[in-house]
Amino acid sequence: MSTTDQGAFDAPSLREGRYRVIASRKGFGQESREVEVARGGYADLVLELQPADGVVVTVTDARDGRALEAIVVVRDAERRIVANRHAGADAEGAVNIPLADGAYVLSTSATGYGTATLPIRSPARGLRVTLTPGGTLVIESPRDISGRVRLVQPDGEEYVRCWCDGIAEIKVEGRRTTVEHVAAGSYTLELMGANGPAFSRAVTIQEGASTTVTID
Repeated sequence: MSTTDQGAFDAPSLREGRYRVIASRKGFGQESREVEVARGGYADLVLELQPADGVVVTVTDARDGRALEAIVVVRDAERRIVANRHAGADAEGAVNIPLADGAYVLSTSATGYGTATLPIRSPARGLRVTLTPGGTLVIESPRDISGRVRLVQPDGEEYVRCWCDGIAEIKVEGRRTTVEHVAAGSYTLELMGANGPAFSRAVTIQEGASTTVTID
């Protein structure tokens, strides 16, 4: 939501619970704060922004350098989302992300491409992230299965196919599930059960190729 001309905002219909509020503006670093909203109560919050250059990033197709309309998400050292923006803000496809100075992790997704994640530092200008279509993952089973699969990266993080929704798990149904546009790389595929992974296997996705994993 946007503030008024006086910098105020009001969210009158929140359920009780704990929330994280992030404020940002072009030319300033973001500021975040945790706030507890009690039932029938009111939480007063003041956020003070400091000038900062932020990050200017362009997402392109690795094959031809064409600028892409993409989802760009930035997380802090604790992997909390601090910025969530679409690329394509200017004629060259670059977007200026308001960020305070420091270290972050930037992830970007675009339709028809695998997700890319990389460490960055703010301030930074002229940052370019290239995406490729990735490969195809095929999950097969000799029996009907129903559940969710996740791909775990070597650093222990789950692979997110699209940061538009932030959902990492893959729904499997029946005997064959096809997942397109997975970024090339090494993963651990896990079929999740009620008490944790019920099946686990190492899998390597290759660019432009199809990889099949059979769940017995």
